[in-house]
Formats: sequence, C-alpha cells, structure tokens
Amino acid sequence: MVQYSQHIKNHIGVLLLSGVSVMLVGCTEMDPLKQPYSWRPLHVYEANISAQVERKSDLVAGRRLGPSDGHEAADAVQRWRDGKVRKIPDTDLAQLQTNSSGGGGASSGAGN
Repeated sequence: MVQYSQHIKNHIGVLLLSGVSVMLVGCTEMDPLKQPYSWRPLHVYEANISAQVERKSDLVAGRRLGPSDGHEAADAVQRWRDGKVRKIPDTDLAQLQTNSSGGGGASSGAGN
C-alpha cells in the first residue's frame, strides 16, 4: 500500500509539472507590442530608418571604408598606454573640460 501511494504521488507530481510547463508555453509572447490588443502602425520602423540614412542603397549593402592610417591609430593607443596623451587645443567653438572619474569631487576644469 505504501508503494502504491508513493507511485500515485510521483504521477501527481509529473502531472502538475507538465501542467505548469503547458501554462508557461502560452507566455512566450510577453512583449506588449506584440499583443493583439496593442496598436501597431505599419512600417513605422522601416520609415524611420530609411529617413535617417544618407543613401537608400545603404539599407541594402554597406559602403567600403575609406583609407585609414593604422600607424597613427596605433601611436595614439601607445601614447595613451604610456600616459603621454596629447592635450586637445581649445577653440572658439567649444571649451573642453575634463572631469576626474575617481574622487567624486568636482574638477577644476584645468585638464587632468
């Protein structure tokens, strides 16, 4: 009799587990924008992206990169690693200020 009740308990556990998993299968579409009750304007995303590109052909295939100087980029990385970063000159267009990221206090704006 004890084995029979244990057997029944095992079957009930399996049935409950399968019922829970069947209920969770219905929850695969939790995105509110994909629910049938939400408003979905047609082709809005495509229209926004196509309005932002310079050339419509860029949506089909990208462009080749222009020439670049790998040595100049590598030199800049090496200067950064060595702590010898060049200061960017201030112009009339913008005054550059750097903030310290370590102390939490305000920087003087003199450049770190």
